Amino acid sequence: MFHVPLCITNFMGEDVVMDGRIILAGGRPVRSKNKSGVVFKRSPEAEAYSRWQDGKFLELERDIAKAWRGMLANLKFDKAIKKLNELGINPRTCRTLEQAKAHVNTVVSQRGNRRFIQLAMRLAGVPMELWDTILRRWKEVGELSVIEFAPYAGYVVSVDLFFYVAAAVGLFSVTKKK
Repeated sequence: MFHVPLCITNFMGEDVVMDGRIILAGGRPVRSKNKSGVVFKRSPEAEAYSRWQDGKFLELERDIAKAWRGMLANLKFDKAIKKLNELGINPRTCRTLEQAKAHVNTVVSQRGNRRFIQLAMRLAGVPMELWDTILRRWKEVGELSVIEFAPYAGYVVSVDLFFYVAAAVGLFSVTKKK
């Protein structure tokens, strides 16, 4: 299942299981004699992954990957670094991936940081029309950190932030090697 609906659901107060199992959408309940279960059609993502393991890529997938690399190569990090500084992350002090991760973990663990909850919702793809409801719930439960308030969404946001911080300070390249 795509992570955005799971993040939205989590921000709205529903738990998302985080025990290593892959969450699938679109199952069909079935029953046979005394047994019941759920049958899933193979998802388009699973089909693509199988092809990729064999080195087979559709032209569309190559085009999407090329566009993604182009977007990454054109990222301008000055504005992002300024925003991160406002939230207490100074990417320029990161010299290693471990330091970048520690910075991100500190921010996602901060309680009472309304601006960060808003940034987290933006990064997680939460539609603006849900923000007031989510912020009201966040306030009602004591302005928890994003990782306490919505653990799955907090994890997804921490991965995104780690990428931005590490890429902004050149800890890895965002362009394709030739």
